[in-house]
Amino acid sequence: MIEREFVEIPPHKTLLPKLGLGGYSIPQAIAELVDNAIDARIEGARLHVEISFDTSSIRTKDDGMGMHAGELKNAMRLAYSTKEGKLGEFGLGLKTACSSLGKLFEVRTSTAGDRWICTIRYDEDEWLRDQSERWVLPLERKARPTQAHMEQQ
Repeated sequence: MIEREFVEIPPHKTLLPKLGLGGYSIPQAIAELVDNAIDARIEGARLHVEISFDTSSIRTKDDGMGMHAGELKNAMRLAYSTKEGKLGEFGLGLKTACSSLGKLFEVRTSTAGDRWICTIRYDEDEWLRDQSERWVLPLERKARPTQAHMEQQ
């Protein structure tokens, strides 16, 4: 008689911070975020991407399509992507680029016509302090006051 059991093999929580050690230089990480903006450009419209920085942060902002809450959730999933034949088809770039730039990042986004801005914030120290094996981050929604779509910090 053979007994069989199934073993879940989710990645350990330390995988997400380790992605940032993947060798992105600062320009390469910023280029990855710009590539995401290019993938999200609105057909027939000129894409505007703004990059700003100071001693404590780097910010990219664009006026592409943005993401609704479900798309933002999926954007934070490792190796998940619905992009085929586009720059970001492997689903690792956003997390890898942002975590290579620092221990804290947030993605703020909305779509045209959406009344909400959705934000997911990743804090590496907080992430690792949580000893549970749960891979969860809070998603916040607030009323959108402007037409801006997406920001990554």
